Amino acid sequence: MLNIFPSAHMLIILIITAFPFVSAKYHFNISETSSNANVAALLTWKVSLESESQLLLSSWMNNSTSPCYWDCIRCDNLGRVTEMNMSDYHIKGTLQHLDFSSFSYLLKIVFFDNSLYGTLPTNIFNLSKLSHLDLGFNDFSGTIPPEIGNNRLSGSIPSSIGNSTKLKGLYLCQNRLYGPIPPSFGNLKFLVDMRLFSNKLNGPLPVELENIANWEMFELSDNNLTGPLPYHVCLGGFLT
Repeated sequence: MLNIFPSAHMLIILIITAFPFVSAKYHFNISETSSNANVAALLTWKVSLESESQLLLSSWMNNSTSPCYWDCIRCDNLGRVTEMNMSDYHIKGTLQHLDFSSFSYLLKIVFFDNSLYGTLPTNIFNLSKLSHLDLGFNDFSGTIPPEIGNNRLSGSIPSSIGNSTKLKGLYLCQNRLYGPIPPSFGNLKFLVDMRLFSNKLNGPLPVELENIANWEMFELSDNNLTGPLPYHVCLGGFLT
């Protein structure tokens, strides 16, 4: 009699070979959902910009299902946005309509030398994977989130800066920042480059800076700070 039932050996093979397809489909669904959210967030921001700026982003199309081939956008191999780089792109507008919470895999944001203005959205603090944020040479105002430098910014440095634990570079130089350096800086253990010179910062340096051991650049000149330098800064280490 013909045996129509698969053997135990065949069942094992079928089960093993089926799992890669399940896994691939699972990752595809996650990537597709993330991509759709990224497209929606970027298009919402685009239409909020001034008309000339919208023309500069002509590759950002309504009929797109992925932003990975748009100008200024980079993605990982799963189609998730990891970089926005609009350096010197002449974009004019605010960031209030850019929903950063849709970009949980962002590693790098560069909006250096544009015409962005207004306050910064609070959800930029929630980008836990972010290692580089450059909004230099714009016209922002208000409270300063992590790693923003060379803007016409004013206000104190928020303690929530310590939530961005993956930061490696912090550029807040040549602004109008005042008040003390928050103790939460001690949470930034991967920080190697910090430039806070030419502000109005005051008070003692927080002892929590001792938690940061691999300094390469440490610039605090032209402020009103007091107290001893962190131990690892005095040692020199990798400082240049």
